[in-house]
Amino acid sequence: MPDMLSVGQGKQSHSQYRAQMLLWSVMGAPLILGADIRKLDTFYMSLITAKEVLAVNADADVVQGSRLRAHESYEVWGKPISQRVDKPKGAGNMTEPALVAVLFNKGSVNATTVAVQVAAAGGDHGNSDFYPAQISGRFAVRDLLLQKDLGVFRGSYSQLVPPQDAVMIQITPA
Repeated sequence: MPDMLSVGQGKQSHSQYRAQMLLWSVMGAPLILGADIRKLDTFYMSLITAKEVLAVNADADVVQGSRLRAHESYEVWGKPISQRVDKPKGAGNMTEPALVAVLFNKGSVNATTVAVQVAAAGGDHGNSDFYPAQISGRFAVRDLLLQKDLGVFRGSYSQLVPPQDAVMIQITPA
């Protein structure tokens, strides 16, 4: 389990801090900040208070995320969550489970297209990165840090990720 977040200490780039925050959150690690919160600028404050990212870390099922795929300079980390983080809990609302993935580009020079296999191809259930969990048919993707819906897809999803950066997405049935 990773330890203290170094977000805001000034030794890394914004993209490196973003990757660290998203990876800690998907792993369900304690979010212990090692920086002086009184000295953080708008970028750092928005990163460490990102509502939907924090909700992934605090998911009620307490499932620790894990590495789902590694290919060349990228990794995909993910986990199932008990309730989608973009829909508030309310009286009478049923929880809708979701999948969360962090698309992580470890490379230091080039942006890389990072892919995650959401549904099994050709009926092979072991082909999904989330196996045994999977979503058959169409699925919606949402960027949790930007709080922005990215569209509806089938089978797999890929996105260009800058070097030493990461993107956290939520995947739900469409």
